[in-house]
Order: sequence, then structure tokens, then C-alpha cells
Amino acid sequence: MAPVQWQQIRDLLASAAALAPPQRHEFLQQAGTDEFVCHEVEHMLAAESELGGFLEHPLLIRTEPEEDALIGLFLGDYRIEREIGRGGMGIVYLAQRADEIFEKNVAIKIQRIYGRESLKPFKPRG
Repeated sequence: MAPVQWQQIRDLLASAAALAPPQRHEFLQQAGTDEFVCHEVEHMLAAESELGGFLEHPLLIRTEPEEDALIGLFLGDYRIEREIGRGGMGIVYLAQRADEIFEKNVAIKIQRIYGRESLKPFKPRG
């Protein structure tokens, strides 16, 4: 699929989803786009209808953890020490091996998109 087609699909999907189901087909036919794009939009709308509104409730939410929320928590045998950088995809932390078997520092990147269970591997230790 060409990028221009994907953009057309996104635009038409948003507009068509706002219409009542009986009006959608006519809207797509009058949109002046190719048959492939119309078919893809209709297919996505049909799937949304069958799944009961999956477009209304995203599976992932875009958020950022609270400032220093992970500092001091453990990921496996590594203790999160401090933030060492951030960028478009996430935040990078310095972590230190904390099981006393050997010493090792690592960088751990935490992505900015979190699901409901994304922070579950992080555990406080006393």
C-alpha cells in the first residue's frame, strides 16, 4: 500500500465513521478515490461494527510516567538508578545489577506507549 493510499484511508475512515451506517457506502463512492481505498475503508468499518467499537477504545494509551516514577524500582536483577536520556521513542535509564553476583551497569529504554500491564515487570524491593 502506498503512503498516499494509507493517508486517504485514514481520512476517509474518520469521516465515514461519523456517518450513520446506511450513508457510508454512498459517501465512499462519492469520495473520488480508487476502489482499493474504498474497499479497505469499508472492510475496516465492517470489522469495527462486528467487534463492537474497537476504534472508540484504543488498546494502548500514549502517556509518560511520572517524573522519576521508575527510579529505585527493579526490572529483573537490575535496579533503575536514574534517567540518562529521552527522545521521540522513549526514556533511557541507567540501571545497575543488584543481585551481588557481579557488578554491571546497563541502559534500559522504556517506550513512551504503555498498555495497561506495561509497568507490571517493575517491582519495589525492600
